[in-house]
Amino acid sequence: MQLRSRLSYYQIARSIGITYEECVRLFKQIQTVVTYRRGGKLLVLDQAKLEAIANRQTA
Repeated sequence: MQLRSRLSYYQIARSIGITYEECVRLFKQIQTVVTYRRGGKLLVLDQAKLEAIANRQTA
């Protein structure tokens, strides 16, 4: 599933309150679940794993 909105690392970082560098590192850690492509294209490769990561972080 590809998101409709194109978001830069900077926009993502600012929206969640982290630095640009932290955002880049975060996407490198989850690149098997979410792919970030040039131009701000986000592609969710495994929605179930993404939800599991989100649930682990909020629990």
